[in-house]
Amino acid sequence: MGPSGSGKTTLLNFLAHRGFGDKLEASDTIKVNGSKCVTEMKFQEISSFVEQGDALIGSLTVRETLDFAARLSLDRFQAMNAHDVLILFLDEPTNGLDFTASYEVIKYLKSALKKHKLIVIASIHQPSFQTFDLFDNILLLAGGQTCYNGPVSSIQPYFEGIGSPMPGAAGSYFVQHRPSVPLYMNPAEFLLDLTSSDFSQDEADAKVRLQKLHSDWQESFKAKAINESVANTEHDNDSVFAED
Repeated sequence: MGPSGSGKTTLLNFLAHRGFGDKLEASDTIKVNGSKCVTEMKFQEISSFVEQGDALIGSLTVRETLDFAARLSLDRFQAMNAHDVLILFLDEPTNGLDFTASYEVIKYLKSALKKHKLIVIASIHQPSFQTFDLFDNILLLAGGQTCYNGPVSSIQPYFEGIGSPMPGAAGSYFVQHRPSVPLYMNPAEFLLDLTSSDFSQDEADAKVRLQKLHSDWQESFKAKAINESVANTEHDNDSVFAED
């Protein structure tokens, strides 16, 4: 999650081996269970990507649309089986939906995906409180960098611990008290207000605030624990990409 332009779609495209244009290049490699993906095709055999934009053909019925998409996929991947899919990438699956529809879509996805034991990586822009609470973990981005990465339930104590400012607060980003999410305010809106700098009246103040959020995360115990966990996992030989 993150404000517009924070890098959500770019990150999803990179993780899904879809590329992200000629102007960007990767500074690291993608690993799953500590192992590098053998080939792009190998990764795409176990993953599927649902784009944000509407790519449907208006003149086709739902059945015709599904049949058309299935034929394209089967022609390309031949014996591709839906049961082989382990990872699902969703780029803003609630885009254009109202509060109720967004909640029902994510609720259904969560129940179905837990049933089939799938890994889901989704970008989300501004979910309602109920929808936000359905997610297990969140990677909060701002300016292409991490501000938080971990369980949704740990967001409030983390930001209270670093003394982040209240949304819309003017002046210095550094405050002596440790605020929590304001009463009756959606936690997702709190985080987006905190990490957004596009409409800030004081550009310099917004830049310093984001730098502090980035540095606080990099120096946090949670970030160090994640880095250590990733380093330990790299020595594990088990991999979903084991060669046939």
